[in-house]
Amino acid sequence: MDASLYLVSRKPKVQVVDVRDPQEWAEGHLETAIHIPLVELGGRLGELDREFPVLAVCRTGVRSAKAVDLLTANGFDAESIEGGTVALAEAGVPLIDAEGNPVSTEDDDHQDPGLAGLQDSMMAVVFAMQERFGDRERTEKEEIEFMREYLAEKGKTPDEIAAIMSPEP
Repeated sequence: MDASLYLVSRKPKVQVVDVRDPQEWAEGHLETAIHIPLVELGGRLGELDREFPVLAVCRTGVRSAKAVDLLTANGFDAESIEGGTVALAEAGVPLIDAEGNPVSTEDDDHQDPGLAGLQDSMMAVVFAMQERFGDRERTEKEEIEFMREYLAEKGKTPDEIAAIMSPEP
């Protein structure tokens, strides 16, 4: 779901699940959201009502997309809020902090957006690796080959992949 659509289509019978880490949650979240970090979601599905749709949200949409995969695989009607809390804040949706106070989004200096994007990218790689290998031990060679394939799927050229994969001098 597009963040701006969230403003006009909020339904009282929808469950919003924020899958971010506790620190991110405390810095600003939707007032009606249930906080279940992504790493805990599989074990806490019983806290959600299967009768109502679930909107998953994270900072930018990467982790919430993984949450939707997990939720739909377990029989939930689930959708991700595209762009996450960043897009919601940009669309004017109010966020609150851990104490319930409104969060100012005009001067968000809590986290460097570049760092947050890097964190989300790394989480996407971790989840893709988990999906590929499961919990089994993998060799360094398998991990390197996986990364090459993953980067190629993301549109990186062979030269870009070589630069990313080469050890730092």
